Amino acid sequence: MTINDLIIGQVNNRYVINIRGANASGKTSLARSFINNKSIELFMEGRNRPVFVYCPDSNVLLLGSYRNKCGGCDTMVKKDTIRLLKLAWMTDCNIVFEGVIVGDNKEVDYWYMKELDKTIANRFWGFAYLMLPFEACLRRVYKRNNNKPIKEHLMRVKWKSIFRYKEWQRQQEDCIVIALDAIESLNDVRKQFDECIRMVKQGEKYIEVKNKSYIVPF
Repeated sequence: MTINDLIIGQVNNRYVINIRGANASGKTSLARSFINNKSIELFMEGRNRPVFVYCPDSNVLLLGSYRNKCGGCDTMVKKDTIRLLKLAWMTDCNIVFEGVIVGDNKEVDYWYMKELDKTIANRFWGFAYLMLPFEACLRRVYKRNNNKPIKEHLMRVKWKSIFRYKEWQRQQEDCIVIALDAIESLNDVRKQFDECIRMVKQGEKYIEVKNKSYIVPF
């Protein structure tokens, strides 16, 4: 099976969600939650690692490889990410990916997806932010690094930037923003993500999950 087998010439109201969050916020875990024994790795000629993982049960196409601890766009160079997202956008699949496409700021990836949406419509697209408290992210990083020293101030800078990016993107009228706030259980994150997608399909543009209660500001 190749990516071309999934390009059927039409797209039926599928979603494209870029998972964002600070270090150890659960981005890779959420992406991996779509993978099961029916999932299929898709390769490109000349590459020895998969560039997509197709998950037929949820009709989700994940960008990048998930063979290692860290997955998604972090396993690819930027030029490949751009090219592969264009291909994925042409399929009749939901698309989920973690990490940055072009650059790590609040605007550049928004504008890139906006331009892709002009070429193939009938998708809703945007960002899912995992807003785990800094202390929880810090605890997870120390645990997976076997308590080795880390630069906590740099980690805090990135954690704060996630809030700025979310607030900027929620002001854009054509962009979906999902904020999953202070949820530590993977089962909870996936359950809330699926429920948010259901609400987005009903017309919501911004959904915040706070203390496991849905808050829809507008």
